[in-house]
Parts: sequence; C-alpha cells; structure tokens
Amino acid sequence: MSNKEVANSHSAKLEGSQDRRKDSNIGCAALRFLSDQLGYAVLVTSPDSRLLHANGHGTKLLSDESPFDVARGCVTVQGVMCSQWTARIPLAAQGTRYTVIKHQPPRIPEPITYRVAVTQAALKRSGDPIVFCVYNGHQQRHIDPVILRALYDLTPAEAATAAALFSGSSLAELARQRSTSIHTVRTQLKRVLQKCHVRSQLQLCLLLASGPGVF
Repeated sequence: MSNKEVANSHSAKLEGSQDRRKDSNIGCAALRFLSDQLGYAVLVTSPDSRLLHANGHGTKLLSDESPFDVARGCVTVQGVMCSQWTARIPLAAQGTRYTVIKHQPPRIPEPITYRVAVTQAALKRSGDPIVFCVYNGHQQRHIDPVILRALYDLTPAEAATAAALFSGSSLAELARQRSTSIHTVRTQLKRVLQKCHVRSQLQLCLLLASGPGVF
C-alpha cells in the first residue's frame, strides 16, 4: 500500500471515529432532553455507586434535602452506598426493584414520599449501570408556553391559558388573576381545543403531558 493510500485509510478511520463520537454526543443530548421532560428524577450509577448521569430532576434531587446524596462522586441513599441499599430491595418482575421512601426534611412539616424503581440493563451483566427512577408528589410539572406556541400555533394568551390549566388552575381562577371575564377565558380555551384537535380539558391535559413541552 502506498503512502497516499495509507494516509487516505487513516483519514477515513479518523472521520468515521469523529462521526461515531458526534452521533454518540447527539444521542446523549437527545436522551438528556427526553429524560428532563419526565416528571421524575433519573440517576444512573455504576455497580460501585459512582454517578454516571443525572437528568435535571436528578441533579435537583441530589442537591435537595432528600434521602439521596452524592459524595466524592458516589451516590448514597439514606446514608448507605446505593449499591448496598439496592441489594436490600426484593427483586420484582423483569429485574426491577420497587420501594417507597418516606423522608422528613428539617424545614418541612410533613414527610415527603419518594417512589423508587431501580433497574439494571437488560443483559443484567455485573458491570451494567444501574438506573434509579425517583418520583415524588412535590415535583410540579409545568408546560413551557413558548414550546406550546410553536407546536400548536397558539397565541401567547392561548398558550398561557393551556399552561395554566395543565398546572391545575381553573377557568375562574384564570379570569380572576387576569381581571377579565370568564367568558374571555372560555373563548381562549375553545380556540386552544380546536387548534390542538381535542374535545375537552382532560384530553388537552393528556395531550400536553405526552408532548415535548413538559418540564
């Protein structure tokens, strides 16, 4: 093989490696974006408890006064290394472990309930990472009105109405907050339902909950 052919071969391998690294980075970014849309924290650790990944809720979980913590790069649960803590949970179907943690933060009058599902990769090899999905009812899911405007061609007022309804506000509360009539808010809701191709507030909330604008 000539020097030119060797150089071309090396260049092709380098480009292929860069493409794979770029695809991997895109895939990681997409996974991070999607996991941040979930209403729960996602923590990924190595079998020896080292933190490999945390979505937005997961990062907040580790920084809050929660039963989860990270020290020297390792995740602990209730003060115990997560690998040891996980081993105490009975194994359920398909290699998943489910449990509930009640935690009492110092400055909150009532304990917070954390519902936890712990899974390992489908291959169940000893070196596979462990995934923690942690949900608690204190996490408020909300809608980004800017994304709603882009997705469903809503006006700013219509997007704000849809986002407020998704967050639990009533039509009467919206009218009172905006110092407008409830008829105006109902008209906005009617236009939102038409543009989103749904027939009721329940269907609207189900649609919004499954869309990419949920945080």
